[in-house]
Amino acid sequence: MPVLRAGFAGATLAAVLLGFWAYPLPVWPLALGLAIYAALLWRWTGLWLVVVPALLPVYDLAPWSGWLVVGETDFFILITLGVLALRAPPTRQDLWPGRIAGRRMAPFLALFTLAVLRGIWHAGPPGGSDNIYLTGWETVRLALPLLSALVLLPFARARDRVWHDALLCFAFGMVAGLGLLSLVVIAERIAFPGLWDFVADYRVVGSFSSMYIGGGHIGTYIAFAVPFLSVCLLHRRWWSLLLLGVVSVLTAYALLVTFARTAYGAAVVGAVVGAYGAPVMAWFRPRQAGDGRRLAGRLVPVLLGAVVLSVGLGTAFMSGRMETIPEDFNTRLRNWVGGLAMAEPDLLDRVIGFGLGTYPRVAAAKLPADQGPSNFVLRQDSGAPVLSLQMKLRMYFGQKVFLVPGAPYTLHIRARAPKPTVFSTVLCEKLALYSFNCGGGRVSLRDAWVWQDDVIPMVAPGVLHQDWRDEDLRPIEFSIAVNNTEQVEIAQISLTDPNGGEHIANGDFHHGMNRWFFTDDHHWSWRIFDQYLTTLFETGLLGFVAFLLFAGSGFWGAARRMAAGDPMAACVAPALAAIATSGLFDAVLEAPHLAALFYLVALFGLEWLDVAASRKLQTMPDAVIAAPSSTSASNRSP
Repeated sequence: MPVLRAGFAGATLAAVLLGFWAYPLPVWPLALGLAIYAALLWRWTGLWLVVVPALLPVYDLAPWSGWLVVGETDFFILITLGVLALRAPPTRQDLWPGRIAGRRMAPFLALFTLAVLRGIWHAGPPGGSDNIYLTGWETVRLALPLLSALVLLPFARARDRVWHDALLCFAFGMVAGLGLLSLVVIAERIAFPGLWDFVADYRVVGSFSSMYIGGGHIGTYIAFAVPFLSVCLLHRRWWSLLLLGVVSVLTAYALLVTFARTAYGAAVVGAVVGAYGAPVMAWFRPRQAGDGRRLAGRLVPVLLGAVVLSVGLGTAFMSGRMETIPEDFNTRLRNWVGGLAMAEPDLLDRVIGFGLGTYPRVAAAKLPADQGPSNFVLRQDSGAPVLSLQMKLRMYFGQKVFLVPGAPYTLHIRARAPKPTVFSTVLCEKLALYSFNCGGGRVSLRDAWVWQDDVIPMVAPGVLHQDWRDEDLRPIEFSIAVNNTEQVEIAQISLTDPNGGEHIANGDFHHGMNRWFFTDDHHWSWRIFDQYLTTLFETGLLGFVAFLLFAGSGFWGAARRMAAGDPMAACVAPALAAIATSGLFDAVLEAPHLAALFYLVALFGLEWLDVAASRKLQTMPDAVIAAPSSTSASNRSP
């Protein structure tokens, strides 16, 4: 066993080093952070339960790196697995949940695996694609969150078996993640519309790169994480109460400025589910010490939701959005019906689905030429890579660049097209879907299939000034926009300053799609805006039923444990209820970091099914809530 653990740890380290070698951004900040984390984790083996849920919603540099399948937090998960394999390895009994939980998981895992295999082998666009969403890599991207949750679960079980505080640590990690994400949202608001501008048509995306082609993932995450705030009040420490006050205020603001009707509703549902446990605890079992504190803790999300609703619904922008609910619902209804209508009338596809992550590929094949997802692919021309772009509707292909505001630059671009074509090159202040202070030029390709070199003077957006201003926080993006259904091939892009310094990374595409990213303002081509219908499309009737059994059992296990008085279950059940509500109007599990947290929380809920079956419905010891450090030394892990 020690040899196996050492080999496993060595494999994770090798994977991290390989990732460092390929990472397109400066690697030293990530490497330094991982080294510090590994050292701390070696000393405090439960630290990962705080760090992983805290980093998942905020550490996402995909718009800068161009990496969509693997992200920065995956390095932290690998380090976690390697260190814990040596310092706090799980036992055999930790590797798989209890009997009831295992039975509820098994059908879902089996059908999910089948959907992964079908998704990987599902054909992409004719001629291939380097757009992740149109290849089997999209299937891998959506499968990794469940894999991450499954490999972390045994270590959480091992921690809880010895220390009995795994969920407590995880809950504080969720609170930390809420606080960090709220700070990102505040920075975004300061940089763009302004902190107190509730009139401008601007909805935050924070650090959720999955929203660059639409979706309301940030609002779903906030509604999902808010119930965990109650752990601060239950912990009875001065610093946890201070944390509760600060993060509650920040979270209320972040939820407010999502201006997402579904997120508001999901937060309310989660708060109601959490508050429902209060009369259950008070009426159906004897009062115990700390009941008042636990009841108050469950009211924290209710109060926060009430504040957000009262303020949010009174803003001019949100009032306008509320008036368009009937129209927007009809648009979603057309999306649901149209999405399911693309399914072939084949019995096999109806039973086991098309495969995980296949909807964009099916849409690209079946939607009209000017409506489907856009495609881009790297081809070889005389031994050199050439990027072929075929954009549809409102897609922008580019990368984040670091420029001096107001300074002059020169764009050199080498391009061709199958027919005379005009496309745009622009520099904008842009984080995701909103562009500010754009400027650039147009490239006119005159002859078919003839390489043409163009030189375009450009000026970086913004104004150079001496004092710091809020606008200095705005990222600058270079992007290319091609008219509907037009095709353009690009061999070289270069953006230089007057001193000849290069500001475009990987402009010759020799490193594939590194540093390149795209956004799309037409969101309907990429998804069905309903997680349940998406699951039905991808995994068929069998997978749909198995998913409901898995998620529903997780909620039921947490609800029963909550009724028995466990304050940690009062975080899990409302969180699952909130994300289930969001899933009615959005494909929430297409955001990998959000999906990983959902799977972990659902697995925690499943654990309680076996506890209930064994009649161990006692409350969590107050010592664990009030002072985890008071656990006896004989029960401590290294």
